[in-house]
Amino acid sequence: MNVRLRRAAIAVAAGLALSVTGCSSSGGDSDRPPLSQRDAPAEDDAEPVGDQDDASAGPDTQAPGDLAPGESYTWPGGLSLTIDALTEVDTAGLDEWSQPEGDTLFAVTISLTNDGDRPADLDSVSFDFQGATVGGEVYFEYHDDDEELTGRLAPGQTVTKRISRSMDTEAYGREVVITAYYWGDEGTDFLGDDPEWVATIE
Repeated sequence: MNVRLRRAAIAVAAGLALSVTGCSSSGGDSDRPPLSQRDAPAEDDAEPVGDQDDASAGPDTQAPGDLAPGESYTWPGGLSLTIDALTEVDTAGLDEWSQPEGDTLFAVTISLTNDGDRPADLDSVSFDFQGATVGGEVYFEYHDDDEELTGRLAPGQTVTKRISRSMDTEAYGREVVITAYYWGDEGTDFLGDDPEWVATIE
């Protein structure tokens, strides 16, 4: 085929392509109304944006490794500690309660079990309490129903104790991080991580 015939064939093919395009354009975007004139999707058909519960969800105060109320930690010597609950105390009938407005008195219920083979020294157990949401200092308090951690816990025995603390919950919220320490075991790794619980004052 010479050059002239090849050009003629190309021209015919191009003309056919244009005619096909012209026939199919009647159903294309050119006949659609502009976006402003189209019907909005029905409310039930609209896709939700993000998690609808995000607005009501509180801050995440849990860190990897944190324990929750009811969970236990056992030291190498066999002494096991459980933070059972943090409960707000009604101060209406407490004559000795004279804390600033906003402070909340709460009771911390703890359980200790000695699964070891020798007595555990309860005087070697201590705690640190801090606010878990935006920080905040937690204060030591003493209530008539409190029980001091003192003496020994024999193997196979369990005790439940109550201690009191207070925190300005109006400023710092109701989430509390509790760190426990125990140095009654021989060979305790004082540089290791200490167990921590995050609990809400109920």
